[in-house]
Amino acid sequence: MPRNRPQSVWLPRLMAAGALLATLSLVAAVACGDSGNGDDDSFTAIREQAPPDSIAFGAQEGEGVPPNGGTYGLYLVRPDGTFLRSIQIETAPVSSPVWAPTGDRIAYNFGADAARLTATLRIYDFASQAATTVSDSALTSDVGPAMSWSADGGRLAFAEEGGRIRIYDADRAVLEDAGGATGLTPAWRPGADELAIARVSGNDSGSSLSVLAADGDDERELLEREAADAAPVWSPDGESLAFQTLRPDVPGRFVLSVLQIDNGSLTEVGPGSGAAWSPDGAFLTYYTLVSDASPDIDIFVAPAGGGPPRAFAGPATLDVAPSWSPDGGRIVYLARADRTTAFICLVALEGEDRDCLDLPGLLPSQPAWSPH
Repeated sequence: MPRNRPQSVWLPRLMAAGALLATLSLVAAVACGDSGNGDDDSFTAIREQAPPDSIAFGAQEGEGVPPNGGTYGLYLVRPDGTFLRSIQIETAPVSSPVWAPTGDRIAYNFGADAARLTATLRIYDFASQAATTVSDSALTSDVGPAMSWSADGGRLAFAEEGGRIRIYDADRAVLEDAGGATGLTPAWRPGADELAIARVSGNDSGSSLSVLAADGDDERELLEREAADAAPVWSPDGESLAFQTLRPDVPGRFVLSVLQIDNGSLTEVGPGSGAAWSPDGAFLTYYTLVSDASPDIDIFVAPAGGGPPRAFAGPATLDVAPSWSPDGGRIVYLARADRTTAFICLVALEGEDRDCLDLPGLLPSQPAWSPH
């Protein structure tokens, strides 16, 4: 299959759900409240290192639109609600934080453009206490991770407008092409210098999942069929890929599957989007509509090898963007009640204990639990 095949035909259809969710997550303001959190440090204090067991998220604080109204920023909070901090202020909505496996950097988007389906991609570095702009035209996605870190936390893979795969070396501050490769939502394979990518067939009726070296060489196709497969996510051992397939019968709905790399076996998990592997690789968490007849979206957990999923019904009508705790015992997610009300909630897999954090004056977007 040609490596440089344009993505422009299929890309809007695939990414529309993500652009809509990002817009709904941050366009509305919330009433400004008391931002005290019981700590001696100020609310906007910036630390050299993230505290252990932190949750990163984007949020808007205050009413109105900056610079005359509220502010946007990248925030941290502990699972118990303490250490609530703004670590980076931006001029536009912040979304989709992705921690480096080393825990010392966070990649994120801000200023998502729904018309172009792009955003500015930045990396916040705890050592320098500053954010670096990587790209002004990075593709966004809420159907799966739009960016992916190498295992050593030194390089970030993402796709730019047009589908060109780029790799940013954060240690050297160098941005490079992946050998001219094109695709969507690149995913770095654990323990290897390889990327999994989704690529669209030229006739817009099918797609393929491929693995290629980070320099763009040695590409091999894993799966090609008459279906819109997207958003590959590696298991922690690098032996399986979870991905989602656009349902042709229901626009904007996806089916989640797992592909075993060694033998090519395919297991269908069920309807779902935004898959995330548990740290031990035994489970997948994701979100989907409760049923075709219901408008509610809940968080689900299912065995990665197949089996009945378990629903975790939340307090809101739209529960999305789940992320695992480092020990695999809890999940954090975004619970949205309406355009102006959202919460960051945590649920325990055992006992179903649930807690929604107190984030005074903030309208949060997707959370991401730190790796340590």
